[in-house]
Amino acid sequence: MLTIICGENTIAAYNFFLERKKEFIDKKYEVLEIKPEAFEELVTWQSENLSLFTKKRVFFTRNLNKKINKKNERTLNFISQIAKDKNINIFDFEESIEKRNIKIQKNVLIKEFKLPTSIFNFLDSFYPGNFKNVIKNLNLLLETTAVELIFFMVTKRIRQLLMVKFNNKINGIQLWQLKKLNSQAKLWSKKSLIKLYQSLFQLEIKEKTSNNPFELKKSLELLFSYLL
Repeated sequence: MLTIICGENTIAAYNFFLERKKEFIDKKYEVLEIKPEAFEELVTWQSENLSLFTKKRVFFTRNLNKKINKKNERTLNFISQIAKDKNINIFDFEESIEKRNIKIQKNVLIKEFKLPTSIFNFLDSFYPGNFKNVIKNLNLLLETTAVELIFFMVTKRIRQLLMVKFNNKINGIQLWQLKKLNSQAKLWSKKSLIKLYQSLFQLEIKEKTSNNPFELKKSLELLFSYLL
C-alpha cells in the first residue's frame, strides 16, 4: 500500500508525515527510511522473500513523484506493484505538490493538505506601497496560520514573480494563476524583487542556523517595512 502525503500546505503535510512515523514507532513497528531509487530493489526483495514483509515493518520515503516517468513503463510497474501490495506499507512525502500533479493516482491513497484561502489573499496584496495592508493581513493570518508557513509562501511567491519578470516558465500552474502573477509582477521592479528575494534567503539562513536575533514574525515585519 502506498500513501502519498502532499499539498501546498507543506508544514501541515510534513507534520502529518512525522506523526504517522511516530505512530508506527509507538506501535513497535520497524520504521525504515528508503530512497525512491530503492523501489526496484524493494520489489525484488519481496518476490524473493515474502516472509520478510510479514514482519511489522513500514517504509517512509520522500519525493517519489520525481522518480516517476510515465514514459518509463518499468518504473511505473514497480511502483504500481507496490501500491497494490497489502504486505508493504509505504508513506511518501511530496513537498509543495498538489494532488492533481501526482503522476500515479490508481491504487494509491493521497492525503492532500491545502492552504487556507486567506493566505492567497495575503500573497496577492504583496506589492510595493501596500505595506499597511500587508501588515494588517499578516496579523490576521497569524491567528490561524504558522509564521513558518507564511514565510515559506512569501518566498515562493517572490520566486514566482521573479520567474515571470525574467520570462522563465513556471511549471504546475494554471493560466488564470499565471495572469495573476503577471499583473502582480508589473507592480514590482526587477531590482526590488531581487533585493527582497535575497533578503528572504538570508533570513532563512539565519533561521536555520539559529542566528536570528529576532522572532521570525518581527523579522518579517522589519523586512516588509524596509522593502514595501
